[in-house]
Amino acid sequence: MGRYFHLRHAPSLSTTSFSTGQLAATRLFSGCSPLGMTETIPAEESFLCELQLSEVADHETWRRGRLMLKRGYPKDAIRILDLRDEVRTFAGSPLDALSFYMPLSVIDEFADDVGAARVGGLRCEPGLTDPVIAHLGATLLPALHAPEDTSQLFFDHLALAVSAHLLHRYGGLRAPARVPVGGLSAARERTAKDLLARRIDGNISIAEVASACGLSRAHFSKAFRHSTGTTPHQWLQQHKVDKARQLLSATRLPIAEIAIACGFADQSHLTRTFTRQVGMAPATWRRAAAS
Repeated sequence: MGRYFHLRHAPSLSTTSFSTGQLAATRLFSGCSPLGMTETIPAEESFLCELQLSEVADHETWRRGRLMLKRGYPKDAIRILDLRDEVRTFAGSPLDALSFYMPLSVIDEFADDVGAARVGGLRCEPGLTDPVIAHLGATLLPALHAPEDTSQLFFDHLALAVSAHLLHRYGGLRAPARVPVGGLSAARERTAKDLLARRIDGNISIAEVASACGLSRAHFSKAFRHSTGTTPHQWLQQHKVDKARQLLSATRLPIAEIAIACGFADQSHLTRTFTRQVGMAPATWRRAAAS
């Protein structure tokens, strides 16, 4: 996306949660300069949902070499592009947007996973304000600019949330009525937690944990939350902080070494997460525990 939009730096994350393709998120930011005309995105079986992070006053959408739409977009507005149409766009004003790239194969796989009929694509009225996508986008932005602090598990969780919302609202996905999902069995909960704890750096996909439990991604995610009250990512973050507290109180290891042992990118990553959950920095907590 960055290359087609003539952007030298376009931070991006992609999920490994789907076996048939990758859902990717990319920040498209032209700074204070108008974006101008993009390259034509070659036709492919994919869709692009673009969330405007700031107002763009002058914007055009071109399909197969023809101008199809000319309008501005307010902040938090979205548009969905069918990339089968050889799309290009023009922005006569600065652009700041978050794009979610979703291949049709991923859309089909998600529908299959929840036992629903395939929807064939996504569509919406351009300029629609979507507070759900705006909230998910705001949650994702820090991860795009600090990927070293971001686990695969975290982005997989967000990617599934984005997929579910887009397919339900703009694809007409209707999952069949089912008996409400209960929690995991004791054995499956133990399997999931053991696997997450062994991969403490978070570089494991929801699909991998679900497969180890013999469940689909959607079923596993609901059952795990039902059993633990948290998502797999949230459970792992708490587990890492708990392990850090144990090492802080029982050893004299430097905090930088404890951070690496507990799956954090570095000491500052541990400090931010620990302070957010515990209410004080690791060094302060260690002194208080020792007094």
